[in-house]
Amino acid sequence: MFSLATGVAPDDPLITAMIEPYLKDGSMATEQDVAAQPQNIWMKLEFEKEHKERVDSNNLEPGIAGNFFDPEGYAEAARLRNGADASFRVNDIGVFPYGYDEDKRLVDQLLSSGVCQKLSPVYVRSLRDYEEAFHDIQDRFIRRGEDIRRAQRDIDNLNLVIRKTQEEIAYRQQERAKLKDDVAGFQRDNEKMDQLLATLESQKTTLRDELKQLYETNAALNEQLAMCSAKLTEEINRRAASVAVKAP
Repeated sequence: MFSLATGVAPDDPLITAMIEPYLKDGSMATEQDVAAQPQNIWMKLEFEKEHKERVDSNNLEPGIAGNFFDPEGYAEAARLRNGADASFRVNDIGVFPYGYDEDKRLVDQLLSSGVCQKLSPVYVRSLRDYEEAFHDIQDRFIRRGEDIRRAQRDIDNLNLVIRKTQEEIAYRQQERAKLKDDVAGFQRDNEKMDQLLATLESQKTTLRDELKQLYETNAALNEQLAMCSAKLTEEINRRAASVAVKAP
């Protein structure tokens, strides 16, 4: 059954470890069992006197502690309740837990009071609620499926963001290439402008020199014109005076 449920070969060490407690259940416990698994050691007793023992929990609502047994060890799960005190007659056989101190005190009290005599320690497997375990596994399986779907959704969103980012990077790289071309063109235009500016500066200097020369020439001509004008005026005045003297 365990092999079919797990898909593991029957002779696999995992299956062997799983079925070992079931094969040993109810058998006489060895010293190795007592040393290694004290929680699974119960004591087999034979009653020498009639005896009654409370076995049900006093909790009104079954399962209130959420376990098979309450903290004092009394049956709490409905299917484990006896409904009344457990009654034992002479020669009845009972198996009692003996793995913990409180369990040992009960057994030792029965032995010391002469109610029972000890027969042998017995290995009793731990109870497993497979129904609850299967439901828990199913719940975890469903949660893991939800986690996987959420993770896949996050991955899809992340891939979308990565794709858009890559597109944006490609677009920006194209813009960068265009800007490089624009920079190269600007640099060419700037060089041409520098050349044109140098040419204009040269022409400006040449023109300034020519204007200076023209100004100096014009100043000289003005000076000559003034001298000629003065001589002409002097000559006119002289001739006018000569004419006036000759007149009767």
